[in-house]
Amino acid sequence: MSADIHDREFEEYKIMHPDFFPKDQPLEKQYAYFLGIKKTKDKTKTEKKEQFQKLDQAVENKEADNLGKDLVQSGKVIELLEKQFQKIWCGDGHILLWIIHAFAAGFVKNNDEGLHLYISGDSGLGKSESVKQALSLIPEGHVICGGFSRKGLIYLAEEMNPCTIVLMDDHTYDEDEAGIYRAMLAGWREPTRYYTVDRKSKTIHLKERITQIVTSADGLAEVNSDGQNESRFCTIEIRRSEDQMKEIMKFIRAEKIPISNDDRKLLESAWKFIINNPRNIEIPFSGDILIDDSAVYKIREFKKFLCLIRASAILHGRDIASQEDFNKATKLWTYLLLMLDNETAGFSKSENTVFQKLTELSSGGKRVYLSSLKTTLSKMREPNIYRALRGRVGTFTNPTGGLLSKVRGMSIEKYYNKDTGETDQIITMSNFIQCIGRSPYSLELFE
Repeated sequence: MSADIHDREFEEYKIMHPDFFPKDQPLEKQYAYFLGIKKTKDKTKTEKKEQFQKLDQAVENKEADNLGKDLVQSGKVIELLEKQFQKIWCGDGHILLWIIHAFAAGFVKNNDEGLHLYISGDSGLGKSESVKQALSLIPEGHVICGGFSRKGLIYLAEEMNPCTIVLMDDHTYDEDEAGIYRAMLAGWREPTRYYTVDRKSKTIHLKERITQIVTSADGLAEVNSDGQNESRFCTIEIRRSEDQMKEIMKFIRAEKIPISNDDRKLLESAWKFIINNPRNIEIPFSGDILIDDSAVYKIREFKKFLCLIRASAILHGRDIASQEDFNKATKLWTYLLLMLDNETAGFSKSENTVFQKLTELSSGGKRVYLSSLKTTLSKMREPNIYRALRGRVGTFTNPTGGLLSKVRGMSIEKYYNKDTGETDQIITMSNFIQCIGRSPYSLELFE
């Protein structure tokens, strides 16, 4: 049997420990005992190695936590995010800023509502790509992207973490769906229950603080909701000049600079610090904010503005909002397409174009014929003019959006010309003022 044992470690062990094994003990028993000793030593060595690895990981995690904390509290995390975004997309820095503030708002304990985004604009402008690239800088476990079937988000409930951003790309709510999601947004702060009947009754528990981002060229919902849908979202309309589109195409063709692993680790450590340290944010000057608005006092919009201030504060690791947070929120607010009043969404680009032309044609109390409007807007396609007037699926008698549902005192009626036998439409409208591209909020203390 001894001739079959060729183990250098065993032979070396016997030389180093000549008196360890009894002289009359068979060699195979000595070898079996040696293997047992070796196994025990290997196990001990492995356990010690794992302990040291855990200790090293704990030290590394502690260093990463400190690095994330320093990055946030120094105010450099936003600067780093902007720098990385420039590597992966062209322009649209305001889209990135709105998205990271919307995400950060979920970790402010005293926010009653989230910052939900509706990104509108014509097809082909890169809305979806811009949003997806910005979301790639948010921690992976807190983002769900894709196209959704009706009520699809409801059935993803169990897969989501609290404080998740859900991108519903190229999506328009139908009437039933809009009601469900309005309830979700209204109960944003706490988990929500949804009751469904799918062969048998079922209760689905929706996680708390789920933030929605919707992109669509055709409006937020298929039917007019008297502002109940739009008022819960911060609406940003993507508009591109010809030069901007050329720059985007040039960027797409060029070779991209990848985000380095070191920079990704920096971002991960910063987000980890924010996620692991939710907090209440005090706004000591909230009672001194002045509101200059030509429409009405819009409670929901003001609450979103306060939410934005708190999001800025937590992105800087502060417990008390500062002048800097107010100024940043005020600047970001200028990118929004604001509600005209509590029930009326702001004008889209095409609606504003039609409205400005109507204002011009009706000066001095003149009648405006639809045929004349279409002639003077020759560069605008007829379906787009109709959509701007009555909404995506509406009619002139039953508009579901557009100017006819937004402008008080505006109406359209059929006109029959007895002399020519032709039928037309007459558009009448009252005086109307809309404020776009500014923030209605100011603070005397900071001026």
